[in-house]
Amino acid sequence: MEAPERFVMKTRRTLTGRGDKVLCMDWFKNKRRMVTSSQDGKVVVWDSFTTNKECTVAMNCKWVVACAYAPSGRVTACGGLDNKCFVYLPTFDKNENMAAKKKSVAMHTDYLSACSFTNSDVQILTASGDGTCACGTWRAGSCCSAFYGHATDELCLDLAASETWNTFFVGKM
Repeated sequence: MEAPERFVMKTRRTLTGRGDKVLCMDWFKNKRRMVTSSQDGKVVVWDSFTTNKECTVAMNCKWVVACAYAPSGRVTACGGLDNKCFVYLPTFDKNENMAAKKKSVAMHTDYLSACSFTNSDVQILTASGDGTCACGTWRAGSCCSAFYGHATDELCLDLAASETWNTFFVGKM
């Protein structure tokens, strides 16, 4: 039997300046920008080519466990131990108060563990430690579908790419 081909990863750039552990990240589809969430209670949008922070938002809780970029790159979502998913439109104006522009989308009875936009900038799917998943629209600020059936924490989720974006997978504890 032949030995498997080795895949070697090489560091290209290092993004520095986070106050604590990074818990989640998501790339924008152009692979230039990314959003990170961390244990320091902040969500940061980065330019991965220049390694500059483009936008920083302080959240309500210290542990921001999940973050996601919308397909257009104009909207990001995040959440964590405060049991909520927030959506905000990043701005690159340093004088603008981003914390005031956050909009709550979903509220769970336990921590938010994952979030992902569907193939739309408006609809977002969330998973929680309460054993549920929810799908909602951030413009309405409400949940339009809830998914029950797991007795343990939902830790991660991913959408299956399709024309309708109506299938998702969750990983539980």
